[in-house]
Amino acid sequence: MTHRKPTVCVPFYISLSGLVHSLGFKHQDPAALGKVWLDNAAREMEKHIACRGTFNNPLWDHKYTDMLEGPIGSVRRVFDRFGFEWNETTEQSVARHTRENQQHKFGHHRYHISDFQLTDFDVNLRFKSYLEEFQL
Repeated sequence: MTHRKPTVCVPFYISLSGLVHSLGFKHQDPAALGKVWLDNAAREMEKHIACRGTFNNPLWDHKYTDMLEGPIGSVRRVFDRFGFEWNETTEQSVARHTRENQQHKFGHHRYHISDFQLTDFDVNLRFKSYLEEFQL
């Protein structure tokens, strides 16, 4: 499972949800969207954390920032963990994919947490157990 700081991914999630919402509704209340989707995301993460130990196959946890800083090493650790063969062809493929698919390749999605009348404190408070569990 890839882990990111909620203060980064939750506002993205809310903004994307707002975009979809705008397709069917003329009026939007960004503060209401922020509250609803923050609550939903936090509740779902709490459920996920509670049931992680019941999965037949253990999850592999890694941080999104590790993928950005060292994509080849990160993918190799996943291969090693699950017993997949790693060879020169695989490494070249990952390197090529990384070169050709840089973050923001198609532009930036512009939004800010305050667009939804939320703060980093609000998000971190709701995701306290997640932040502690995965040392983010």
